[in-house]
Amino acid sequence: MIAVIVMIVIGAVTGMASGGEPGEVTLILAGILSGAISAVVGVIASAVLAAVHAQLAGVSARSLDETFG
Repeated sequence: MIAVIVMIVIGAVTGMASGGEPGEVTLILAGILSGAISAVVGVIASAVLAAVHAQLAGVSARSLDETFG
């Protein structure tokens, strides 16, 4: 959700910076920024899912034996 808002703001800023007429440079810049933001959001989502999985998986019996056995 935050990524969508950031993309809208960046699109508006690049649109105003280009004088309101979308040129090739503006479209390329918007595409690069969109890709970078999407990559960051993907990495954050993967990290969150990995952390949730690690917490839900719990502690294995083997690691308990290694620690306390």
